[in-house]
Amino acid sequence: MVTNQKLNCEVIELGLVSKYFFKAVSNSLSSVLNFNNYYVLYPLIKYSAFSLIKFENSVIIFKSKFHYENYMKINQDTKKTNFRKVLVNFEENETYDTSSTVNFLLSDQQYPDNVEFNITLSIYPNDSFHNHTISEYLSGKKKINQIKLIGNFGENFRNVDILEKIGQLEPKTIIYTPNEPTRIEEDRVDVDFSKLFQCSSLKHFQTQYFYGEVGNIGKISNYPSTILKSIDVPIRFEYLKDVFNGRDIMLREPNAVVEEWNSFISALSQPNSTIKRFSLCQDIYFSSTKLVKKFDERTLTNYRSINDGLSSIFSKPTCSIETLEIKNIFFLNNDALSSLAKNTSIKTLFLSPLVFESVISKIFPLNNTIRNLILDVKEADIKFIELLSNTTSLHSFTINIISDNEGLFIEFFNNLLNNLQNNTLKIHINEINVYIQFFKPACFTSKYSINNTLLNIVENIRL
Repeated sequence: MVTNQKLNCEVIELGLVSKYFFKAVSNSLSSVLNFNNYYVLYPLIKYSAFSLIKFENSVIIFKSKFHYENYMKINQDTKKTNFRKVLVNFEENETYDTSSTVNFLLSDQQYPDNVEFNITLSIYPNDSFHNHTISEYLSGKKKINQIKLIGNFGENFRNVDILEKIGQLEPKTIIYTPNEPTRIEEDRVDVDFSKLFQCSSLKHFQTQYFYGEVGNIGKISNYPSTILKSIDVPIRFEYLKDVFNGRDIMLREPNAVVEEWNSFISALSQPNSTIKRFSLCQDIYFSSTKLVKKFDERTLTNYRSINDGLSSIFSKPTCSIETLEIKNIFFLNNDALSSLAKNTSIKTLFLSPLVFESVISKIFPLNNTIRNLILDVKEADIKFIELLSNTTSLHSFTINIISDNEGLFIEFFNNLLNNLQNNTLKIHINEINVYIQFFKPACFTSKYSINNTLLNIVENIRL
């Protein structure tokens, strides 16, 4: 989550223009405030008649159940507890104590309807989560915002029952973090996660290592009541490539795999699809070519069926994807990139450094719909901005520096400032945001306006 120590003062200044503007700004901020942007807007939340965001219209996040209960006890006789929504995280040492999480769910302690929890559950076969029925858990009447699952699903284990139980807890987000495979050929249990997609509350699903087939994603179409908006799962593209080229090491029926692939394409391009955010990422722990960064034309030919499928998704007028992540995909051919350039639904594009140049060179300046470009890097480099010299439609470019090397950041940012001031970059971008994992060095300010480009430093620090 993002926090900005020096929030843009323009919002406050706008609210001071007149009573009418104050009310308009206040209503607008209150309506957009949620758990995701809380750390950006929280400085505007005050217990005052002159606050832009009133307590009763605000949300709040507590880092632990202890902090929440302590705050409520101290302020029980005031109106400082009248929040619109409350999110409570368990502390780290509490989340990994499986018994405490289970006991919390089973307890008869009641919480107001506006209070939601982020919890962690362990699904190892011997963990206590399996010792209780869903009826017992539901009797506790806890509202769950997010469930983080740790552990691995196992062979001959009642995986379907676990998924049904998790789904019936009605979380909005599920993040599955199994143990990292120790070797490529390690046996892994395929789990049909599509069972979770019929959960009436689930909006976001994410896993780092996907223990399932692409057809499971395609089953989203089978659940017309789903509200799933975001899906982030690695896909076994190399395995699909082998099947399409007659080299199936798993000896599955090729027609069945093709049917699963087609259902996947259909699910992401049908008119009534709910998916707004999708991550295009290869399962590198299944791939023997995980270190290959460029493919020759012969190799790209082997991925033609996959590229044709992706092209179909991007080029369909019914494509619902608005945010697309392209991480470690090096096999996109000209047809796939051309269809992406012509796409009219995608407004935000996330890229990794390894695919940045190849994707950017093919998409811009043809695409006029993508307004926001986001890049995660360990080391920022001015070359990433130089590559955008031909773009005319971008509103914002965000560089999220995931390293804590302050020295490299200072060198990069000074270089960026000099290039902008000398107008040597020749870019047409309204806003460049640089996110850092540490407090802003004193030698810089939070905001610059240079040659029609707004340059922001954002401290990406969780309080």
